[in-house]
Amino acid sequence: MMLQRFSHRSHAAVTRPVWGLLAVFLGLWLASAPRAHAQAAAEYGGAANVSGSVAASRPQVFTPGGNGQPNSSLTLAKSSGPPPEQVNREWFAKEAGKDGALITIDATPAPSGVWIDGKFVGRAPVKVTLPAGKHHVSLLGPRQEHADHQINVVKGKSRRYAYRLEETYPTAVSIRVFGNSHR
Repeated sequence: MMLQRFSHRSHAAVTRPVWGLLAVFLGLWLASAPRAHAQAAAEYGGAANVSGSVAASRPQVFTPGGNGQPNSSLTLAKSSGPPPEQVNREWFAKEAGKDGALITIDATPAPSGVWIDGKFVGRAPVKVTLPAGKHHVSLLGPRQEHADHQINVVKGKSRRYAYRLEETYPTAVSIRVFGNSHR
């Protein structure tokens, strides 16, 4: 009886470390398996992909105009035509026709970007001929200050609007600690 207990204990004492080692190796194998598969796939892809190796061996030339001609300049081509804000102001003037009104928008701080009905019309101060009716004016300052207003344009009546933009992010913060204010 003594021998059986000893052998039983001996068998259990041997199998526990084996299972522990197996668990450790299994964990290491599972942790490294995705990287090994990804590396093998990348190596296979590099060896099997002829166009990838050919494309990597030749420098590519990108032309801003897209006309297929090589270009030595690394800068983007200047867009042709008037700037977007001028195009938008002209569009509003055309929409206004004879029933519009000249609106001047000033902002503090300047220069602030001005959008009317979601279209960029320039930097304040800006003059725009708008059609009669309600319009949404959004302004964005140089330090993310902002303002949103609704204006009502009356036929043939010019008007000047001056807006003070609100700070989005304060320049200084005051913190109160144990009753004392710190800046």
